[in-house]
Amino acid sequence: MTRYLIKATRLDGPHARTSYLLRKGGYVTHDSAPQFADTTYSTRGYAVRTCNHLKYENTLDVRFDEWMAEHTVNPNRQRISFSESYEPYPVEV
Repeated sequence: MTRYLIKATRLDGPHARTSYLLRKGGYVTHDSAPQFADTTYSTRGYAVRTCNHLKYENTLDVRFDEWMAEHTVNPNRQRISFSESYEPYPVEV
């Protein structure tokens, strides 16, 4: 049975073009690790919806960091976030 994980790819920063897999709950996993029905997304639609939500959150984080850099007295204390792309990744369970 085909189920889905989320494949995240960094777009900038020191680790650009590196990818990792996310299972349900946002935990990082490996392709070779055994996957179970309760740790994967049941349909591609659920996985796509989660990808869109993560992309939206990432956009807000980047905008917040840009705003903080412009409006803070001490910009050295801001957190570092990188742009990432998300896509469904099929796995066999």
